[in-house]
Amino acid sequence: QQATYMQYLNNPWVDSVLASLSIDEMITQSIWISTGSEKDISQNIRTDQIIRQYGIGGLIIHTGCGDTQAGLVNHYQSVSRVPLAITMDDEWGPYPNRLSLEAITDDSLKYNAGRRIARQLKKLGIHAVLSPTADLFPGADLNLVTGFQDNQMLLCDDNIRDPVIPEFDSILMQVPGFHSLLAAGTANTSALAGCFRLDDMDPAMAIEQIKSLITNGIVDEEAISSRTRKILAFKYWSGLPSTSRQRPFSEKAFIWNLYRNSLTVLNNRDQSIPIKDLEKSKIACVAINHSSGTAFQDMVSNYTRADHYSWMPGATSEDSLLTTLASYDVVLAGIYNTCLLYTSDAADDDRIVW
Repeated sequence: QQATYMQYLNNPWVDSVLASLSIDEMITQSIWISTGSEKDISQNIRTDQIIRQYGIGGLIIHTGCGDTQAGLVNHYQSVSRVPLAITMDDEWGPYPNRLSLEAITDDSLKYNAGRRIARQLKKLGIHAVLSPTADLFPGADLNLVTGFQDNQMLLCDDNIRDPVIPEFDSILMQVPGFHSLLAAGTANTSALAGCFRLDDMDPAMAIEQIKSLITNGIVDEEAISSRTRKILAFKYWSGLPSTSRQRPFSEKAFIWNLYRNSLTVLNNRDQSIPIKDLEKSKIACVAINHSSGTAFQDMVSNYTRADHYSWMPGATSEDSLLTTLASYDVVLAGIYNTCLLYTSDAADDDRIVW
């Protein structure tokens, strides 16, 4: 399946911008860098300098998109000659995370969630969401995906499994600071751009190494022009060249409805839910993978008296906690940080709670 933005490869705006770029600027359109922390002014200054000097193609936000971060994005857009593609790292503000959304069984609600999340992100100047896991596609729910794409929000994958890597991408992968290749989350696994860490990034080296491929006849300018055209087509499809940002609208009621519909009962054979005779039961509430009290525990306290505990791998003795909990009639557990990536190394680590 071809990415939706590919239909704009020959759009007049794409033709016009492409014709205005030098070979160096075409190369750097394939370089997208992490912006780092919004609190680190040295990283903000370096990002500004790289955009001004080299004309990179995009930024990847890993620290959320509050008002301060959004203000920085607006600034970066203002100093970039070609509009920047802004990607958010698998995060969409106050909405339920992807796993919670996948648990919803109402297809129309999932589509509406994708649509409304995309609209909110667009108002913040975001054009794509990066998934850190390779299994987002093709296994993601099509209703959610379609809701995003119908509102020009690209879902990206940074774990391309195509065994054939073009020479252009091979050189990008050798440049200091390289992190991953980014591709649209579809069956088409060819890269859109390269993701780079800001601290180690050297755009000048990328330019010189790729130009050496042209000199040696390994890559022709047409291949670089073709890649740049694809990036510009994505930018046009996503709503650029307009870089205006609007104020997000309140979604509290809709978000509450999403959470309500994502709740899933896996097993209630002994009819333990709902909990009966609260006043006669000794109840413990445990926050797992969390070092302090949680909103879940606060909510439990609104209904009944309960003793609260927290447990982090390595911070508290498991045996000691289990001994304490053995005296309770009911133990409620809230499990946090469940988005840990599953790797072969993690599989052998019994400190990690899945």
